[in-house]
Amino acid sequence: MVRPRPESDVTPAFPAPGSGPSPRSPEHWPLRTCVGCRETHSKWQLIRLRRLGETLDVDAGGRAAGRGAYICAKMECWEAARRRRALQRALHLPAGVPVPERVAGLVASMISNSAPETGWGPVRGQEEVQSRS
Repeated sequence: MVRPRPESDVTPAFPAPGSGPSPRSPEHWPLRTCVGCRETHSKWQLIRLRRLGETLDVDAGGRAAGRGAYICAKMECWEAARRRRALQRALHLPAGVPVPERVAGLVASMISNSAPETGWGPVRGQEEVQSRS
């Protein structure tokens, strides 16, 4: 016959509801570093560029496969990243391979469509951040 353990020895597998911040709260948002300014922001406030094989693309959903690099939606960060070749280093591009103009145009359009009051945060991140708060 197995004796039940006393209640004091039982530890719950999961924390009790309301005992701490929920996984969707701002304390648990993933943080990423901008390759242009080296500042840390929420993943949802940055633009993700990804390299998969030989292709370089803007990852609007933020979950596509491939090596990624994040950049603020500020023109100063974009220019600093290109000037310092930070994108090439972060994405492990071969030496001498520039960022394609098609990708540069997409990033520039995302920056121009970003929130003017903050200066950063692509449009795709605005709804997610507001719905999570």
